[in-house]
Amino acid sequence: MTLSQSLSVCFKKAFITTGRACRSEFWWTALIYSLFFAGYATFYFYAVVAKEYLMAFPMLLFVPGLLVLWPMMYAVTIRRLQDSGHSGWTQYIALVPVAGWIALLVFLIKRGTPGPNEYGDEPSPEPTYNNLK
Repeated sequence: MTLSQSLSVCFKKAFITTGRACRSEFWWTALIYSLFFAGYATFYFYAVVAKEYLMAFPMLLFVPGLLVLWPMMYAVTIRRLQDSGHSGWTQYIALVPVAGWIALLVFLIKRGTPGPNEYGDEPSPEPTYNNLK
């Protein structure tokens, strides 16, 4: 699945936590999410720390991006965990420092269960827009 296909599917399923997500869908979305925060951190450092601007201005740029990207990342993480046979609640294992992060990373990296599982049919690497309901 390409970057544009992954983002298209993720935006359409931003609030849908049922079903499964393939690895490429998750990792492309995670890349965009990470780049957003890296860009924001760079801008924040330049605007607030280096130039001593008020903190309100950078926050005005951050909040809309967060409101768009956070639900999308939350939902695709749940769907990715369900693809590998884990409950969406498993993502809260990341609250355990280091060991939880490593365990979650392993769950997100591993290949999904072949064929249907309790969370739905196996996701195809190419999106089919019939199953975006």
